[in-house]
Formats: sequence, C-alpha cells, structure tokens
Amino acid sequence: MAAVVGARLLASVLFGAVLLGPLTALTGPSGPLDRRWTMIGADGLRIALLIIAPLWIDWTPGSALWYLLGTVFVTGAAERLWTIGREGAAPALLPAPPLEGAAVRPLPDHLGALRRLSLRTGFLAVPAAAAVLLVATLVGNLLGAGIDWFSLHQAALGSYVAAGLFAASVTVLYAMALPGGQTPRPRSPLEGLRRPTGRPAPRRAGAAPASCRCSSWPPPPSPGRSPRPRPSRCSTRTTWAAGPSRTPC
Repeated sequence: MAAVVGARLLASVLFGAVLLGPLTALTGPSGPLDRRWTMIGADGLRIALLIIAPLWIDWTPGSALWYLLGTVFVTGAAERLWTIGREGAAPALLPAPPLEGAAVRPLPDHLGALRRLSLRTGFLAVPAAAAVLLVATLVGNLLGAGIDWFSLHQAALGSYVAAGLFAASVTVLYAMALPGGQTPRPRSPLEGLRRPTGRPAPRRAGAAPASCRCSSWPPPPSPGRSPRPRPSRCSTRTTWAAGPSRTPC
C-alpha cells in the first residue's frame, strides 16, 4: 500500500510541479496538443489501465506488483495532464468583460469564482467517488462468495466502476465545445524556489555598504562654521564630520 501511494505521489510531483511548464506549453493555444482531445485521450488511457489492472495477476503472477505500480504511476500522470488541460480550458468558458471595462462599475472576479467552484466541486466529488468505490468493493466481496474469479480479484469491480466513470467523462467532453484563446497559465508551486537571475546593482566607488551606512543627527554643519561632534546611529562611537560630506562607519 505504501508503494502504491509513493508511486502516485511521485507522478503528482513530477507532472504537476516539475514538468508543469513544458506540459502547459504543449496544451496552450500555440501548442501542438488540443486541450479537449488531450483530456479525452487522458481519460481513455485511464479507462484502458483500469480495465487491465486486475488482470496483471493472471498474466504475470511473479511480477504483478511492479506492473501495478507502473499502472498507478501512468494513471497519476494522465490525471495531472487532464487537470492541466482543464485548468487551461475552463477560463475560456467565462463570459467576456463588458466593452466599457471598469469605467462604469468594477469588473466581477469571474476567475476567482471559478477557482472557488472548482475547489468546492472537488471537495464534494472526491468523497462521493470514494463512497461509490467502497460500495463497489463490498458488492465485489459479496460476488466473491459465489464466484471464484471475484474472490481472487477483490478490487476488480471497483476498478471497472472507476473505468465507467471515466467513460462518462469522455462522453461529456466529446459533446462539449471548448473555445480557444489565451488563458491564465497554471503556475508550478516550485516557481518561487528558483534563484534570482538578475544581477545586483553595482556599488559606487568609495561608498559604504547599505548595511553599514550612517544615519547621523544632527546634520553636518554649513561651511564656515566650526565642526562639532555628531553621534552616529550605526555605532556607539562619535564621528567627526567637517563639511557636507558623510563619514562611513
């Protein structure tokens, strides 16, 4: 079980964070992949994998575990690719802003509402799908009491029910028309961890570092007056300054 969860997490991190930029470029408006057909292909791949998954123990009994781990990894990669296509296509379904823009009244935050709707839908869909798969597993166990094949493949019925749900998703996507156009790019959570590429500003010759520049009070005396000691806030020592120039710490 831990190996299955690890394979799923590896696919999510690899295709959902590390390779998010190249995958987004592939499914973008100028990319070679169409978003709708990419999502349909990802669902079709998951259908095929879920149908085949219970049969690995019959085809390759000695290495069925490794084939199952590979199935979990590829399924997770297809799920990430489907999510990237959805996040790129969903903003194109939002209504266009009015012609006058924000001159009359503030524009509604359609993109924020879409994100909240996606989160709430996910929070409702995941427990519902888990309940359906749990019921399917219990029914499979009941069938295993009378049918030997289901007693050997206890998770087969749940896998086939999940394949049926993805088949329903393919039907909906095939009947839906997704408009093209430029949409906000999904951003990887690793983008903020990159090193800055800009060079630091060059320091003037003879200038003290910014962390060690004095902020002295009172201001330096005007020309013609005798110099007087002025304390420095950078140090406890008293620095003498004659004229308008400042003395670095």
